[in-house]
Amino acid sequence: MAFILCQIARFALRWRDQFAREQRRDGPMAGRKRIVGALLIPGAVLVAAQHPLLCQHVPSLISAGFVFLFAVDALDGSHSTTRAYWPGKTFAPYAKELTQAMLVLHLTYILLNETMIKAVSLEGWMVYYAFLPIVHHVILTAVFRAVFWLTPEPGERQR
Repeated sequence: MAFILCQIARFALRWRDQFAREQRRDGPMAGRKRIVGALLIPGAVLVAAQHPLLCQHVPSLISAGFVFLFAVDALDGSHSTTRAYWPGKTFAPYAKELTQAMLVLHLTYILLNETMIKAVSLEGWMVYYAFLPIVHHVILTAVFRAVFWLTPEPGERQR
């Protein structure tokens, strides 16, 4: 039950921001289209909750979805997902590098989650899952700093 409540809270926070962003950018209909996803995802979590072992793989599935999004963006060169998540002049010059970093980050999350499933008990995995948002914030901050510090300024790049 704790897992279900945690997932619902995480999705509710993310979707509220996403609705507001879509509504500002594309009008009121875009936010309504997202409601379907906001209702289906927690519903799928509730169905999976009948089998606790399936719940452990939910973070891997979420990361796999992000891997797919960032891989498509990296292959077509648009970097639209990165630009949508981090709009503005600060992040725009680093869209390519951030897309690549997010792709590697989410692949790492899949590996980490599957390793934790195999290595620890269900209770140990729940402790890992409880601290995952904090770990994600720390790692994401480190990735951003690494990208900003290691990537040459836009005017200094050799093309």
